[in-house]
Amino acid sequence: MVVYIALFALAVILGVPLAGRKATKAKKIIYLSVMFVLMYLVTVFRYGMGNDYFSYIRLFNEISSTPWSEMHTLVYEPLYTLLTKLISMFTLNPEAMYAVYAALILVPVAYTIYRYSDNVWISVTVYLCLTFFYASLNFIRQSIAASILLLAFGFIKRRKIIPVLILAVAAALFHYTALVFIPFYLLSYFLKPTKKTLIVYGSVSVGTLIICLVMKAAGANPLNLLANLATAVTGRDYTLYINSTWFEDGFGVQYLIMPLAVLALVMISYFLGWKEKEESDILLWFTIFNASIWSFITYAFVVERFSMFVFIFSLFTIPSVLNYYSEKAEKAAEAEKNRKEISKKIPGYSSKKSEEKSDNAFLLIVASVIGMFVYNCWGLYENFHGIFPYTCNIPAIQDALDSNDHPEENYYESMYVNADLYTYLIQLKNSDFSYAIVSTADCYGGLIPGIRRAADYAGTGLNRDPVSESAAPFYIEFNNRNGEFYTGAGSEDGITYTAKNGTIITNDGIKGTVTDADGKTAEVSGDMLMFVLFDENGLIFDATEYGIDRVMRDAAKVEIN
Repeated sequence: MVVYIALFALAVILGVPLAGRKATKAKKIIYLSVMFVLMYLVTVFRYGMGNDYFSYIRLFNEISSTPWSEMHTLVYEPLYTLLTKLISMFTLNPEAMYAVYAALILVPVAYTIYRYSDNVWISVTVYLCLTFFYASLNFIRQSIAASILLLAFGFIKRRKIIPVLILAVAAALFHYTALVFIPFYLLSYFLKPTKKTLIVYGSVSVGTLIICLVMKAAGANPLNLLANLATAVTGRDYTLYINSTWFEDGFGVQYLIMPLAVLALVMISYFLGWKEKEESDILLWFTIFNASIWSFITYAFVVERFSMFVFIFSLFTIPSVLNYYSEKAEKAAEAEKNRKEISKKIPGYSSKKSEEKSDNAFLLIVASVIGMFVYNCWGLYENFHGIFPYTCNIPAIQDALDSNDHPEENYYESMYVNADLYTYLIQLKNSDFSYAIVSTADCYGGLIPGIRRAADYAGTGLNRDPVSESAAPFYIEFNNRNGEFYTGAGSEDGITYTAKNGTIITNDGIKGTVTDADGKTAEVSGDMLMFVLFDENGLIFDATEYGIDRVMRDAAKVEIN
């Protein structure tokens, strides 16, 4: 956590004197160079961080090994595939690959903040605290696409529709979900945000959410239809998400606090006078679209991915709104100083009111920064995007970080609230806990892709060779953190292995029983995938089951009798 808190502290401490509203171009460049070089270094020198970290390495290896003549057979987005193939022509080092990706993400963000932000340090704080930077460590293709869309902001302000659409298509060629930006942009382009249109849009949005919730409860999830449609259009198999936790589970309502707070700030400011700014109409619409998308995460949390393409523009929205109040205070102060027809320009004006405007503008900035910092800390606590704890590939730095970050204190809670097996296993691997993984495989493909990726992510060695996979459906791994490491496939005679004071027992390759030192047992059936965790004393402290009929993770507590 110390790495991320340090970035926030530097963003504010350096930003206030160097990159305020009236900062010189030179100071802005210095500030942005320092902050984004630091973010770049944090990105490049990380290891195993971000839920998709190892997934992108596998994609890199797959694309690099594919001949140019067969590139058309790959199902990944064209520009992403082409970029990755070009990188592989110069190096097969995954860290170099991530270095190129990081530059493509961060450089456009830094440039557009410099070019269009009304307050540079506020924009940088938004990028850090509203977790866009954290997303860039995980959603690589989506983050590149979002950065491309940021480059369209100048055209958006000047209402140049064709360049915006061209950049939107380019973004979609890195991640198809960026196509969602096009209808949102067209709505904001043609529709004025009046009270009437806002009421109509809000009614439609809420009504759609209610209909989706009712349909899902009735067993007719609309997302399943969209998955089939996306599969038919793109050629990628999105049907894997059907009946998965991505489509069936949603986040809690606490996740709506931040987008709704931003919406309240922007909408109130719009009707108090901010609407006079040329970009305010579209930025208000983007904020509304973002809030409505986030409301759907209570229905299915996969929907949150679509919000990035409009929410990223809060890098300009929030500074613009805060700058508006500061400008009002300055105008009031200037009017008082010159005393030129004060009563006509500002009815009821007094020196006290001028001071109040200045104080209120300052307090609003302070409250906004504190609110963003609190959200940032909550994001770290919840381990958004699997970026905590920070793991560096430079041993000396990692040793220093280990003395400050202690994620193991939250392992028990993490197991319960975080269904992300990728993140949990990497934390487990870096902890001092003993652990055992007990899993069955389906009769066809062995371990399902979700478990296989998670195991590879954590470096646990669960990727068995084809011979042992086909020999038996049962698989065990044990690591007692003392250098002893055991993996093996089950057989009809079963396997018994002692884990310190606990014992792992499997029977007949169809089902097995896990027994801890206290005699508590958890049964493993042949149609389930599961892992059971042992503490340093060989005691089971938690378990999670995974059904093989669900491609993605289906987190649920396992009863241990």
